[in-house]
Amino acid sequence: MPTNDPPQPGSIYLIAFFAENPVGCGALRKIDTNTAEVRRMYVLSSARRAGIGRALLIRLEREADKLGYTLLKLQTGNRQRAAMALYESYGFRLAIKLGCCTAGIHSVDRWGHAGVGRSSRPGRRAL
Repeated sequence: MPTNDPPQPGSIYLIAFFAENPVGCGALRKIDTNTAEVRRMYVLSSARRAGIGRALLIRLEREADKLGYTLLKLQTGNRQRAAMALYESYGFRLAIKLGCCTAGIHSVDRWGHAGVGRSSRPGRRAL
C-alpha cells in the first residue's frame, strides 16, 4: 500500500471535493528552492472529464508561485494517455523519457513546466 511522507516545509497536499465528497487530489513536493514536483495527481474515474484535474493543476501552480517555485516537474506512466494530454495542454513539456522503472510501470515520462506564476497556457519552454 502506498504511503505519503510527512508534510515538509514547501510541500502541500490538496483534496478536491464535489458535493461534499472527495473526488481528487494532488500535491507539491519540494525538490529545491526553485523546483517542486507535482505528485499524487488523481481523480476518481466517476469524476473525470469534469475539469477537476485541471482545477487541481491551476491551484497547485498558484500555491507553487506563493512558495517561490519557478519550475514544476512531474512523472507519469506512458500508459496514462489522458493524464499526459492534460499535462501537455496545461503547458508541461516532455523533458526526458526514462526506461523501465518499478513493477507495473514499463516506462515513465518526466515532464517540466517553467514559468510558474504566469498564465496557465501552453507554450512554456521544454526542459
